[in-house]
Amino acid sequence: LENSRGRLALVGSVAGFFAAPGYGAYHCSKAAVVALGRTISAEIDGRGVSCTTVHPGFVASEINQIDGHGRRHPERADTRPAWLMWPTDKAARVIVDAIEARKRELVFTLHGRLVAWLGSHFPSVTHFAMTRQVANDQADSFRVDD
Repeated sequence: LENSRGRLALVGSVAGFFAAPGYGAYHCSKAAVVALGRTISAEIDGRGVSCTTVHPGFVASEINQIDGHGRRHPERADTRPAWLMWPTDKAARVIVDAIEARKRELVFTLHGRLVAWLGSHFPSVTHFAMTRQVANDQADSFRVDD
């Protein structure tokens, strides 16, 4: 890699910067990508090789249709807010541009940047928001409409 001035790219998620109840394994795996990217970048610094770690927010995909065993379930609805969704081609262009520019890290989508920033600098705020949302969801599930 050193002779070719190679580039390494890792894809994480803004989920690596905060924690939401019920998604522990996913958040842990994405936090590991954050740590791995930062470690690799430090280890290869000055060698002409780059490591770019990208952390997208919501990107249009079929991720919500894949179960824990890698099987696709097309009947599953995507519960992510459609108005926050980035088109795949736009996300791919931003990722390629970051790799070509040899950026170390890129958090993209406006909501992704906000969530990553809050999770990194104000973890108690994200904790409060996540636990209040779960409490509201649980309360809603026990309501009976007349």
